[in-house]
Amino acid sequence: MSYKASARMTPIFCLLRLNSDATLSAGDAVPVIVDSGTSGHGVTVASGVVTLPSAYQWFAQTQIVPTSIISVDFDWYVGSTASTTFAQTGVSLVNSTTSGSNNIGYAYFDVAMSTKNIELRASVACTVDASFTWLMLTGYPS
Repeated sequence: MSYKASARMTPIFCLLRLNSDATLSAGDAVPVIVDSGTSGHGVTVASGVVTLPSAYQWFAQTQIVPTSIISVDFDWYVGSTASTTFAQTGVSLVNSTTSGSNNIGYAYFDVAMSTKNIELRASVACTVDASFTWLMLTGYPS
């Protein structure tokens, strides 16, 4: 690849966050919104469902922190179906203060041909702390 071609492959960035603490029921999506400081990426959100624009390969990293110690999983869903590819890369918190909890999750989505809907859903009812919860998306041109 030439220098000129690689220079055009600048990634795009999108940060999503919560407006306020969110009380979720089992199966609810984490209700993120696009941070007002990020723009020009084409990412949209409706009711916690994040639509990724096509022509990019997306790397997603998230941190989700409940307001209390609770045993909960936040799993990646792609097109309303639980992702089997990223079954072990969501956020998994156990009801203890010992190691075994992980509040950082990550995934990769190839969205070369058409848009893709993703979301993180809670396995049990909980309240998510807005001060420590975010989703960062980095899109690399396909």
